[in-house]
Amino acid sequence: MTRLSAFAALALAVLALASPVHGQGTAAAALEATLPASFEGTLPAGDGPGIRYHLDLFADGSYALRTTFLARGEHASFDDLGRWVPSSDGRVLVLRGGREAPELFHVDGSESLTKLDLDARPVAASASHAIRRTAAFAPIEPSLPMRGEYRYLADAATFRECLTGRALPVAMEEQSVAVERAYLAARPAPGEPVVALVQGRIVPRPPMEGTGTRPTLVVDRLIRLQPETACAPLFRAAPLLDTEWTLTAFASGPVPQTVGKARPAHVLLRESQGQRLLAGSGGCNRLTGGFTLDGDRIAFRRVATTKMVCPKGMDAERRLLDVLAQARSWRVLGRLLELYDEGGARLARFEARAPGDAGTR
Repeated sequence: MTRLSAFAALALAVLALASPVHGQGTAAAALEATLPASFEGTLPAGDGPGIRYHLDLFADGSYALRTTFLARGEHASFDDLGRWVPSSDGRVLVLRGGREAPELFHVDGSESLTKLDLDARPVAASASHAIRRTAAFAPIEPSLPMRGEYRYLADAATFRECLTGRALPVAMEEQSVAVERAYLAARPAPGEPVVALVQGRIVPRPPMEGTGTRPTLVVDRLIRLQPETACAPLFRAAPLLDTEWTLTAFASGPVPQTVGKARPAHVLLRESQGQRLLAGSGGCNRLTGGFTLDGDRIAFRRVATTKMVCPKGMDAERRLLDVLAQARSWRVLGRLLELYDEGGARLARFEARAPGDAGTR
């Protein structure tokens, strides 16, 4: 089996992961039907020769990304692993891995993706920011620090990588013995996982049984074991309803920080007994009301507040009420909610703060 087929098999073999639920008929859904796939392109980087992107997308919702800074010569490539989710309208892919900020791409079709800025807007430049599908799926062999659930049982070691959820066999080579010994000394019980941070590579290796090859973790160095015994929840798109959405920005800029013990401004949309209800806070007063929803169209009705007067934050609260009055459409980008006016201008951005999301980015 070739390296290509080994990585393709991995995308089909991760049965424990729920596949992303995408809208039918969207650009993202059409792209997903053609995965796995690799995309490549050189994007502008100031006055330099650019940044070479290689992106592998898998149908299980995971990805591998290599960016190469062409101006830096040797040792200029950086790998990342993570999960991708489509925006609620199926036009944008949100990639969240180990880097500080997500990567956003507009889905031009199944053959091309265009890099967006962190506001999900086209990058202002005359040069192309598109990466294009390669003629054949050609996955990279990622090399980077990885955090995952390590376990050793029945003379075999496995590593469930935390950012992707992929379960990888561990090759009995390089520094695997150091990880095994550290695990045996720290495990809570035989076969129970321990979270390990390692420097490693994902490469094709023959399986213990059967023929061909499969993606396998080669440990180059044990960095440390960590006190946790499980990974944090995988990155996923937040649902519009039953998510606490914390206000993070207006169209004109960030939201002033809440003073004292007041909770940050937030909204919660839910359905109860056939009614669509709004609850939340403006940062001072509680909010209540209703809303209508039709696809990506939304309108807030009968929004009312309590009548407290706070020394600070009243201006931001009034602006939030104006946003709710003007909102006519919405879009979820991974963990972000955006509200737009009738003309499509963005009014405000919110971030998901649902119960149980600790550690999920």
